[in-house]
Amino acid sequence: MSALVYESRAHWGQALALALAAHALGVAAFVDWSFGGADEVEAPAETRIEVTGLAVETATLPSAGLTAAQSVAPERLTPAGADGAPLPPVPVAQVAPPVVLTPTAPMATGVASPAEPGGIVGAGGIPAPGTITGTAQSQAVQALIAAIRDRLAEPCLIALPAATPDGAVELTVVGAGDQGIAGFMSAVASRAQGVELLERSVLLDSRQCPALAYARGAASYPVGAITIALAQPVVASGQALRGSVSEQAVLVIVDDNGVVQDLSRFSAVQAGVMAFDVPVHRDGAARDTSQIVMALIGPGIAETVAQNAGRQADHFFAALGPAPGPGVQVAVAAFYLR
Repeated sequence: MSALVYESRAHWGQALALALAAHALGVAAFVDWSFGGADEVEAPAETRIEVTGLAVETATLPSAGLTAAQSVAPERLTPAGADGAPLPPVPVAQVAPPVVLTPTAPMATGVASPAEPGGIVGAGGIPAPGTITGTAQSQAVQALIAAIRDRLAEPCLIALPAATPDGAVELTVVGAGDQGIAGFMSAVASRAQGVELLERSVLLDSRQCPALAYARGAASYPVGAITIALAQPVVASGQALRGSVSEQAVLVIVDDNGVVQDLSRFSAVQAGVMAFDVPVHRDGAARDTSQIVMALIGPGIAETVAQNAGRQADHFFAALGPAPGPGVQVAVAAFYLR
């Protein structure tokens, strides 16, 4: 009885051991499955923002030595003409400061009330005979020349007749008093018959009179072998006085304060014609009087002008002489500086 019980107990113990072992295996399998299952769960993907630039293809360049950069002259802008083509620039002899006209002294006494400002577009005498368009025009010009020479005693006054391309005749009278200009114009203009007469008056200051006296002393007055042509008869202060002379000459300006300045450094010769481009500036109040431009050709002229530039007109023209000598040519023009 006791043996059977012991055997039964032994079998029961084995069964219990087997049960425990099986239970242990189940637990181990459960634990292993739990951890294994956790490894197979994917974590949520992380959101990232990336900024990417454009891909740039690069190439390996062969090495080369550095060389100094060459200076390039800046492009010059030139004004265009009526047909759109650029106008040739007017060269000057050198860079120079503007000509300053300084009427520091009051207007000279004895000058009548000034006339309306004017200017001479082209002056210095009548044009070449080939430019006179008809017999009536030619006769009118010759009649004016004779009338002007009959009145050489007029003080501080010159008259410049010219034929125009359209068949008219222009008479410009330059003087220091409007009454004298008007009286001379009235007496002379009646001599031009059969053509249209264009009258123009230019008022000067009496301190400019020596320039007129010198020009009027030429043997050929009022006819001149050279001429001055101005681009504009009126120039604003701070702008440029532009024009040309029919031949290479010494160019001077006689301002309305009577000071003479040499303009040679503002001129250059192009195709036998002397072009000038003069920056002008008025230092002082506006005046009703005009400025005189003169072209001079002759022996010793350049030296005399260089030695006396900057002086008053009376001293300057006294150095040139009482009148143009043999071989000396003179042309006169005037412009108004506003």
